[in-house]
Amino acid sequence: MDTQALIFDVDEDAFQYQVIEVSHQTPVLVDFWAEWCAPCRALAPVLEKVVTALAGRVLLAKVNTDKNQKLASALAIQSLPTVKLIKQGRVVDEFFGAYAEAQVREFLSRHLEVESDDISEQAQALLRSGNTEQALALLREAVDAGPENFGLKLDLAAAAIAHGDYSNAEATLRGLPAEKQQDEKAKRLFALLHFYHLCEHAPSADDLERKVAQDPKDLDSRLKLSARNVLEENYEAAMDHLLEVIRSKKNYRDGLARKSMLSVFELIGSKNPLVGRYRSLMATVIN
Repeated sequence: MDTQALIFDVDEDAFQYQVIEVSHQTPVLVDFWAEWCAPCRALAPVLEKVVTALAGRVLLAKVNTDKNQKLASALAIQSLPTVKLIKQGRVVDEFFGAYAEAQVREFLSRHLEVESDDISEQAQALLRSGNTEQALALLREAVDAGPENFGLKLDLAAAAIAHGDYSNAEATLRGLPAEKQQDEKAKRLFALLHFYHLCEHAPSADDLERKVAQDPKDLDSRLKLSARNVLEENYEAAMDHLLEVIRSKKNYRDGLARKSMLSVFELIGSKNPLVGRYRSLMATVIN
């Protein structure tokens, strides 16, 4: 889209038409600035870069407050720079001062969720129909356009897992800020990856069942079987095998069974009654 259509100067006479009325179709970010304001000069290229990258999802209107004092007064502008976001004809949010690029992106991401939700729903529909490549392409394009949208990055990681692209799924999750990696969905995806890695190149569940039946002390097969059980959502069976590994040798493979049990807890959620039950059983076995 033409940059001039995305970013434009606006004055008091045109504000109603160019900003208020247009905001009913597309959100408008309004930058109140002045030539003498150094923070305004620092913020301007940041706003322009972010808005250009969003390619029409939001517009940027620039108001020179020295030349439009009545408008600045009407909108209660008390410091510069002030940036207001207008949607559906009203101010829905604002910030003050020279935000960094990441802060501007995060600010906008809170108000572009509807489109993100639509993309997420489209991707989920594609995944349900088995079109994992299309889902990945859709989500990659959306993440490229809005790299500040962590929800879509989590959707991208989940789609990569569904596609069997575990390395890219993990890279996407590891690329999130540390605090976002503690998001409940992120922790579940990390847990899921743990089990995909654990049974990578492993025999089928039936073959592993036979191995364990023939040799109950085959701890490696038990660990892989527990991972197969998790991926089949047979969580109780998975945790029973993990308990047996801990009971036989609690530090086997650097305590992998205990770590796997904790990953099951992350995956099924603390409200699941199985978590309390198996947490108690594990504590009894370990102690």
